[in-house]
Amino acid sequence: NGLAITPKLKELGINSRHLVWEKDTNNPDVLTFDRGFTRLANSVMASMERLISLQSILYLNASQMLKMPAFKEADLIHLHIIHSGYLRISDLKRISQLKPTVWTLHDPWAMTGHCIHPFDCNRWQNGCGNCPSLEIPFALRRDTTQFLFNHKHDIYNQSTFEVIVASKWMQNMVEKSPLFKKSKTHLIPFGLDLDFFSPATTPFARRHFAIPGTGTRSLQ
Repeated sequence: NGLAITPKLKELGINSRHLVWEKDTNNPDVLTFDRGFTRLANSVMASMERLISLQSILYLNASQMLKMPAFKEADLIHLHIIHSGYLRISDLKRISQLKPTVWTLHDPWAMTGHCIHPFDCNRWQNGCGNCPSLEIPFALRRDTTQFLFNHKHDIYNQSTFEVIVASKWMQNMVEKSPLFKKSKTHLIPFGLDLDFFSPATTPFARRHFAIPGTGTRSLQ
């Protein structure tokens, strides 16, 4: 998704670089961490967090990221899925102190005590603790949800970032969350490339896939 929008940004005079965990392209604008010690340390930290029921508390990757020339040259940092294996939540404070920062939320984890989706549980609105569903990813061996919730609360309050969501559903959750009272939220739906997905391609697509009919249909 990031690479798809890169040429559109360049048309607007904006250059972007992408820091990813698994790089599967030779594109010089896509960066990753050094594989040796970083991967080993990350594996150890992940095992320790699972053992003592913590999430995004121990990881050391941000210290390497902050030294990268791409970070130092950046005018803006755009965070995506940073949790459970990538950054410490406490790194948000340092990152946002050094650079203007926005954070796109792809799931509700940032608002809960541990789970990636609370389903019908509303405890994320008042502090978690006594979690009824520790088995929901990201699962915990014991209930540390109140501690993790309060840790997020403290770090968010010490950080300065703006939140991006792609749906009104997520926007409603953020507005109900006591963790994001300080942060400005932007609703920016995920877009489509209208040069690629356009009505003009419909006849060709129908012929190519042998779909009968000449009209257009919309999925409800």
